Amino acid sequence: MGVQIEHVGDVAVVTAGGQFVGGGETDELDSALTRLIVQEGQRKTLLNLAEARIMSSMALGVLVKTQTAVRERQGHFILCAPRPRLKLVISRCFGSVIQMYDSQEEALKRLQEL
Repeated sequence: MGVQIEHVGDVAVVTAGGQFVGGGETDELDSALTRLIVQEGQRKTLLNLAEARIMSSMALGVLVKTQTAVRERQGHFILCAPRPRLKLVISRCFGSVIQMYDSQEEALKRLQEL
């Protein structure tokens, strides 16, 4: 599946699907998020992980890098719908840094309030 981007109002919804283990899919995710936030100045970004089967430490590093870039630009970056094991890893490692919601609807609502 790879990475797909759509816009819902002023929110960029990035849907990531597949295995993000440091290869081409991880590079594609990194490039898409960097383009949106750094080059295009996107201020509200939602990353839907419902179809992401696995993420390596390299892919998780992309999330932290993205969160840092968003903060520097006074924007917002939220994750949604990760599978249970991925949710546990993200919560334990980055729960205080990256916001995460169980559904895209919840996350979109939160971003639209900001």
